[in-house]
Amino acid sequence: MSLTNKERERIKRHILEQIYYSSPTIVKSTAETYNISRTTVNRYLEKMENEGIIEKCEDGPCKWKLKEIRQQYFAYFPQKNNLEEDRIFEADILPLVKGLPENVVKIWEYVFCEIMNNAIEHAKAEHIGVLVKENILYTHISIGDNGIGIFENIREYILNTTQTDITLDEAMSILFVGKMTTNRESHSGEGIFFSSRSLDRFYIYSSNRIFAHEAYDKNISVDIRTIEDSESKDAIANEKGTFVVMELWNQSKRQLKEVFDMFSSDEKGFYKTQISIKSAIPSAFPVSRSQARRLCRGFDKFEEVELDCSGVDDVGRAFVHEIFCVFLGKHPEISIRIKNANSTVEGVIRSVKNTVI
Repeated sequence: MSLTNKERERIKRHILEQIYYSSPTIVKSTAETYNISRTTVNRYLEKMENEGIIEKCEDGPCKWKLKEIRQQYFAYFPQKNNLEEDRIFEADILPLVKGLPENVVKIWEYVFCEIMNNAIEHAKAEHIGVLVKENILYTHISIGDNGIGIFENIREYILNTTQTDITLDEAMSILFVGKMTTNRESHSGEGIFFSSRSLDRFYIYSSNRIFAHEAYDKNISVDIRTIEDSESKDAIANEKGTFVVMELWNQSKRQLKEVFDMFSSDEKGFYKTQISIKSAIPSAFPVSRSQARRLCRGFDKFEEVELDCSGVDDVGRAFVHEIFCVFLGKHPEISIRIKNANSTVEGVIRSVKNTVI
């Protein structure tokens, strides 16, 4: 059977993605998906190894890994130098990403400047490190500092401005909603929200906790707030500060304007937010009113709220009542929509909303 160039590229892309996700069944999966022999799949692997795209891996379930095209590290010292994030991008980062499509470069410029600005102006750090890595599929940029830690900083801000002592988990949940800033005179609180939605993968590691947003992997396990089962625990659990990891597909078609248009408009500004219940609430079964109240913190800043129920198998009636009856009873001007809910979750919501107390 003769394959077209388009079909060959599709097979190659599938194999590379399977390697990226460390699949232990690359050969079997590819052969079955594209109805080709395992021998043919092995030929693809051998060819890509010869091209320097992949290399053998002795550790882990997958016997292959993507080969890094480049890796470069930069160190900055905010207390010694007058750092400006746009100049850092132009001098150090742009030369590494300028060969990517224009829309991808634009996204990288936006998210890098947003996150680097946070490290410079909010972290109270003595040292900021930036690592840039690229393989055939993705570019990875991480920014780490040894400052106060983003969740601890939010907790301190809430305590000082409202005299409310929240937990670090609650501080992290506030980030999921958006419009959170500890400096309202100079910042809008949009940076992390829109940065996380612009990328394929966005993680913040701080205070032994993980904030995460992934564009495609709906059932990620990063709602586990402590990093007890993470391979990264030994490296970052006891580290001071904040470590932000960002990844974007090198050939992404995403446009930055499209991301902003999903949640904002010229007339209304940043009027809509989207929250994954599974990521915002550590419990596998959201059941309590307290969980709902924490989830709703900050909803009153928006006209529309979209709750993504992906990965949530069931919800408690008290949890639902607190959101759709108590909170919306106090804020009837706000619209809350549900997406990706299974029949069980939809049934509970419908039953609670239709119950007259």
